[in-house]
Amino acid sequence: MNSCEQIRTAMMAYDWIGFDLFDTLLLRPFLQPDDLFCQMEQELQVPDFAALRSQTENQLRQGRKRELTFLEIYQAIQQKTGVSDAVIQQWMDLELELEWRYCYPRESGLSLYCAAKEAGKHIAIVTDMYLPIDQIVRMLQKVGAGDYDLLLLSSELGYSKANGGIYRQLKRMEIPPKQFLQIGDNRIADVENPRCLGLQGMWLPAARAVFQHYGRLYPAIQAEQPSLAERCSVALAVNTYFDDPFRMMRRECDWNADPYFMGLLLPNAEHLPEVVTQDFMFQRGQERAMQLATHFFEHPLPAAQGAIEMLCHHAAEADRAAFPKDDAWAAVCTPCGFSTLPEPKKPAKWKTHLRLLRQFLSTCRV
Repeated sequence: MNSCEQIRTAMMAYDWIGFDLFDTLLLRPFLQPDDLFCQMEQELQVPDFAALRSQTENQLRQGRKRELTFLEIYQAIQQKTGVSDAVIQQWMDLELELEWRYCYPRESGLSLYCAAKEAGKHIAIVTDMYLPIDQIVRMLQKVGAGDYDLLLLSSELGYSKANGGIYRQLKRMEIPPKQFLQIGDNRIADVENPRCLGLQGMWLPAARAVFQHYGRLYPAIQAEQPSLAERCSVALAVNTYFDDPFRMMRRECDWNADPYFMGLLLPNAEHLPEVVTQDFMFQRGQERAMQLATHFFEHPLPAAQGAIEMLCHHAAEADRAAFPKDDAWAAVCTPCGFSTLPEPKKPAKWKTHLRLLRQFLSTCRV
């Protein structure tokens, strides 16, 4: 498999198509799932709420066979903190509201969903998640995936894709195994586990996983611990640029020699060379980044400074990796680790623009 188009073609051989939800049909503007809890902490103004929320869920999962529920998480938080029922309800309501507020469709996943619907396939939403079923239904409707035949949710069933229980449930429902194809971002839960039970699965890697797999920007973010606003700015760029996870990536080149990606990463571009900021593709990326940030957070994210600093930190290595020779830049392209891809064809003028950008990034100081 080396493209979304091949997944689309493969779907036509099956009567039932199962879709994972998070990172497959919908995205959130967060670099890590726990960033939503950081946003909650800011809105609630409760110190260390994010750590409390994450640690409580992780502790409840240890040694547990039955799937966790949303209510169980907050009951455990209440036992730890001793807060009132009213406060716990406020916290629960806010998490559900933020989950709904920030979710939006993943274009590549939704296009596969629409293709399956147009082809008259039966659609199953098969997802591991602790959120209540009415919340999942709301989110599916919001992202345009509300027309399905079956919804299997781990928090309702008590078992999950991860332990294979949901797929055993499918077989008990007399859906012919050879007529069911699962599509999702988790290679184990969405591909290997259904295959072990006689069903089929295909992998649509998460945008965040592709970004983590390449370049040095992700480990730099992890090491330097930037603000939530900076992480969200990068996440919006990642979700847009790597929505198609099968694009060619350049070895150790965070921006893939693409002015559009640089515009996404650096929405406040007044510090960049004029020749770059005037580039049409850079401007398109910049406009898109500002639109996304304003849409989700109601104001532009003050993340450009942090992103520039992280890119500057690695500029020299990126130069050597991306452009060892002016006449052979394509030689350092490597296929995506998830698939085999053709080499991209970039106009030569991008090399000039990016060379100027690299020169600036190697000398600027934030």
